Amino acid sequence: MDLVVVENLRKFLGGRLVLDNISFVVDEGEAFCLLGPNGAGKTTTVRVLLGIYRPDSGRVMVKGLDVHENLSEVKRVIGYLPETPSLYDRLTVYRNLEFYGHLFDIRGGELDSRIREVSRLLGIEDRLNELVGRLSKGLRQRVAIARAILNNPEILILDQPTSDLDPGMAHSIRSTIRELNTDGGLTLIVCTHNLQEAEFICSKVAIINRGRVVGYGDIKELKRRLVKIHKFHIETLDPIRNKVHLFSELDYVIGAEVTSDYSVIVSLNRKDLISDLITLMISRGLRIFEVRYVEPSLEDVYLDLVGGHGEA
Repeated sequence: MDLVVVENLRKFLGGRLVLDNISFVVDEGEAFCLLGPNGAGKTTTVRVLLGIYRPDSGRVMVKGLDVHENLSEVKRVIGYLPETPSLYDRLTVYRNLEFYGHLFDIRGGELDSRIREVSRLLGIEDRLNELVGRLSKGLRQRVAIARAILNNPEILILDQPTSDLDPGMAHSIRSTIRELNTDGGLTLIVCTHNLQEAEFICSKVAIINRGRVVGYGDIKELKRRLVKIHKFHIETLDPIRNKVHLFSELDYVIGAEVTSDYSVIVSLNRKDLISDLITLMISRGLRIFEVRYVEPSLEDVYLDLVGGHGEA
């Protein structure tokens, strides 16, 4: 089921076109990523989705409802984690969640039950009586995510969910976000410029650059279809460093990186030509220990589509 549909979205801000015919679809239960450099238009797209901005043309539908004609209904099914979530440092975790629960018009026993449920999901049930101002950045982010799902949304939109977190905290938060999707069935829209984050959490992506979608689809399919360079890690039983020059003789070898005296990573323009390369290496007196294909990454796709030309 198409839960979110964005069609030909255009938006001007300050007289500048920041979204240029953006289109994508998010299916129910999907983990979807809006990926692109800073200034590409990701946050503007999210703000249109949330009804903060009105599109200049195009339309945004959530559960078949036009966002700007049915804003109150749409808000009930969306949870939102902004890039810099605000929490009240001088209130406890429980009181923070209670306050925002009242804004969602959740009260009494229902609110208490919901606070304890989201706290358990985010691993902060033992922190409910602690002041938010005394928590680490990672725990504060967990409280912010708990607040974002307090209204039991069907869609959770997260804008740069691990910015300013150290690698350990970031990994922990990403794992929790992914579990909300895989175990809880929550539909995710993750807005990020972090390639590792996008590939870890999401299965589908819209790559945005300079206000336009330059790549869209299933991440695995994009890697298969768009990556034109095929890398192989080759390990030998004989020293290879002094024989790496043989690769320069071959027009199908794009590059070769010697990683040790007995290993090299070669890049080919055709995957099937690895057999020709191995035959040549053997004929030149190199005994092969192992040949391993290096799976392309989302970074390979991203750099091919965006390169170093993203917005600053």
